[in-house]
Amino acid sequence: MAVQSHRVEFWAVDRGPRDPLPNPRPPGTLATTEPTVLEVADDESLIDLRQRAVNALRMDLSGWLWANMIYATEKSGPPDPAKAYNGWEPFGVREDGSVVRFTPSRQNITFGDLKRGVEEGFIPARWDRILLQPDGGRGGGNPPVDIVEFLAEAGLDWATALIGGGLSHVFLTVTPKRVRQRRVAAAARRVADHWNDEYLDEPWALRAFLDLKPKWTTKEIALRLRVTEALAAEILIVTGYARRVNTKEWVLALSAEAEERRRAFDSRSHTYYS
Repeated sequence: MAVQSHRVEFWAVDRGPRDPLPNPRPPGTLATTEPTVLEVADDESLIDLRQRAVNALRMDLSGWLWANMIYATEKSGPPDPAKAYNGWEPFGVREDGSVVRFTPSRQNITFGDLKRGVEEGFIPARWDRILLQPDGGRGGGNPPVDIVEFLAEAGLDWATALIGGGLSHVFLTVTPKRVRQRRVAAAARRVADHWNDEYLDEPWALRAFLDLKPKWTTKEIALRLRVTEALAAEILIVTGYARRVNTKEWVLALSAEAEERRRAFDSRSHTYYS
């Protein structure tokens, strides 16, 4: 299948001289009165695209680390930077329907991932109108978290969750405990490896993804995170969701038990990053 290309508008945002941290200025005013239009292929990496747009706009980034992409919400006319979607590390969608978290320095995130993320409703903005504003960085990265261990501590039952993903009820009931534990650990690690590839292997990232929609089905979670529906259900449970009676929809539960699970998940997450 031929790679598609699209006409995309780029606008420069003027933030003036870099403000002293920790109180940088909010997005400023447009530095261009007309957009620069580039042809962009679905398979072009966002890093390469960002640099190509900076060069085309002839942006002066003196004193700044890079130009950060934000996305216009207006359909036409000069976009207002204050109304642009400025979500830090938003979620795009891969060709297979799974999600990927954008990070500023990763080469394997493409314009197609961005476009599908907008079309699937995970990025509430336009993919064809992009603003670039000088950015001073967001500080150091978070310490690594073992997401398998974290979710187990949060109450996720990996053995039950992985049924249908290479493990069976029979295996879990008749296999010696040591062998069973080893197989479950290996299967859980394969899930974590995929999440690591897509920058989803942090507790806050899972919560941020789930917060994008008011209701879910285990079928969609399984597609987006590339897991079994059983694991999708376990993830929803430990983050405070419950299934509606007589439906396949999961929503944030209001029971004291669910709220406590949600508080415990968030508290444990903050402990890792404090």
